[in-house]
Amino acid sequence: MPGNLPDVDFSSWPTPNYDDPEERTWMPAYSITLTVASSIPILIQLFLRSRNEGGGFGLDDLFLVPGWLLNIGFTTVASYASYHNFVTRHVWDTPPLLFEGDALNAWISQILFLLGPGCVKISVLLFYRRIQTGTFNRKWLWCIYGAIWLTIAFTIAFLLALVFNCQPTKAYWKLYDFGWNEEYTCTDTKAINLVAGLISLISDVYAIGLPCFMVQGLKMRRREKISMNAVFLLSLSVVGAGSARTWAFFTFASDSDVTW
Repeated sequence: MPGNLPDVDFSSWPTPNYDDPEERTWMPAYSITLTVASSIPILIQLFLRSRNEGGGFGLDDLFLVPGWLLNIGFTTVASYASYHNFVTRHVWDTPPLLFEGDALNAWISQILFLLGPGCVKISVLLFYRRIQTGTFNRKWLWCIYGAIWLTIAFTIAFLLALVFNCQPTKAYWKLYDFGWNEEYTCTDTKAINLVAGLISLISDVYAIGLPCFMVQGLKMRRREKISMNAVFLLSLSVVGAGSARTWAFFTFASDSDVTW
């Protein structure tokens, strides 16, 4: 995208096939299924909180609900991109008139993807703060607050980097409008993409590892500890997904076939 466009030899592209191109159309069903599956426990939690079971509403819910809605928005925008052929074809099979809409869709998606998980991580950390009240010593409280402020800081920092990557901001997508000829500047974001992915990965590990250490001092039956550790082990799949995401962000900048 703007700021990190790879060098492209357009003469090396195959002959465009706009009428019957190779397409990948699985993404909407996949993303909607995952969104529905992840929404069920959230709705159950909100229902129980409304009945004051397991504690009433708290600060963690104040961030959970926006995070959930932002992630639904991300799924909606991503599905819109698929249905409108922004991301279902090879770039050489995509009509040039769609390039601007594709870039705008990508910019909005990145905003939502940055804010949504940021809110969810803060909600999880605030939930840890809730369950540790009166149970754990002060060092765990400081660890939780440190993680919260780190999450807030890098979310705001990379949000600003995305907004001010191009000047004016609209150059991010207007660059692909062949009738647009205003002056603009865009910075190289390859390093930013890599750093953003690494920091997000570190925060994932922190959010998963913190409760694992916190519960070690609790008096629990062996079976309960094994069950909780199994849950934490399963949560490592998030770290795996984060690693794949970081690598994808880094390689995306050097791949000319960005729509595929």
